[in-house]
Amino acid sequence: MLHSVLNYGEYQQDVDEIGSFVYPIEANKVIILDFKYVKDSLLYKGVYTEDYDATKENKYLYRIDAGNQFTFSPTNKITTIEKAVKRISYWFQKFDEYSSNKLVNDVKQIIEKHVEEIKIDVQTKFDSLGKQDKKNCVITFMITENEEKKYLGDIKIFRDIFKEATMKEFWVPKTPKVNGFCYLCRKEKKIARPREPFSFYSVEKIGFAQNLDRSESWKQLAICSDCALLLSKGKRFLDKYLSKKYVWMQVFPNPKTNLQKRIDDGSVN
Repeated sequence: MLHSVLNYGEYQQDVDEIGSFVYPIEANKVIILDFKYVKDSLLYKGVYTEDYDATKENKYLYRIDAGNQFTFSPTNKITTIEKAVKRISYWFQKFDEYSSNKLVNDVKQIIEKHVEEIKIDVQTKFDSLGKQDKKNCVITFMITENEEKKYLGDIKIFRDIFKEATMKEFWVPKTPKVNGFCYLCRKEKKIARPREPFSFYSVEKIGFAQNLDRSESWKQLAICSDCALLLSKGKRFLDKYLSKKYVWMQVFPNPKTNLQKRIDDGSVN
């Protein structure tokens, strides 16, 4: 099965790499904080809403960590206004190492300066939404520079932070990266155990672990970073085109294809 998912990932080689990492959001409305550069100063201009557009997933850059503690970009779901704005502020604390970047620092400073005003504006806009829209609403921001409006996903520094943070979480913590043969491509590279996109085994019982040693369990599925990225792209393909609900289970019909042969001979466009 994994090799089939890998094939789907190879088939989508032209897909934006960021698209492999963003999470889809079940949302109806997006509340946007509006920032604008006037000369060299970043100003807070207020808040507005737009309908959620699934084709803009790569622009919203939404992804939450495995522990549900923080998002990989300032975009987050709204449960309460206090928590939503706090998560935006926390993102800048979490990735404070990037504050040397002028744009990141400018946004951080303007949010700190207007945080109470932002809470009031967001609350007012949120209260004006319908009941269903309130249940499915996200918050993000947009920056206008030289009269060009940019989502987070349009701005290189936010894309870079998002990708780097995602790749760090992509691997199971405290598992080594060693030279070895990748389980999927069979090439000798740096390999480790990925946290995503699938979990195929558990070491809850000691007998399930490699050599009865939980610390070596990563060896049961050690792959290289190239294959990990392709798996992630393939998983997005499954989610989009082949995912089905059966009672309470999510299943992925995986038809047998000649896709690998067509990839190898270059006949896939």
